[in-house]
Amino acid sequence: MDFKDHTDRGYTDGIENGFIIVDAIRLTGQILHATIVGVNASEIISFFTLAISQKISLYKIYRLVYPYPTFSSGILKVADFFMRETLPNIGKELGAFLKYRFIRNN
Repeated sequence: MDFKDHTDRGYTDGIENGFIIVDAIRLTGQILHATIVGVNASEIISFFTLAISQKISLYKIYRLVYPYPTFSSGILKVADFFMRETLPNIGKELGAFLKYRFIRNN
């Protein structure tokens, strides 16, 4: 997610560079790690630190209300992208995920 193109705060402040990359497990939404690069990265990093340590999924993050306009609204954009890319394909991946969980637990 690019700060300038996807957050109104980045656009109004004229931020030229900055992005958020989040790796998550598709079926559970558990965040594995996040990379935040930009002028106001410190505004967002603590949120992802909490989400990773408390195992808060992107599915739960998607339902939160974010202040507007701030760079933290980029978190919503990341969660929104995750939902749009994941939900249409979840039926195809569920069988493989359940098989993996069964093998892992035995």
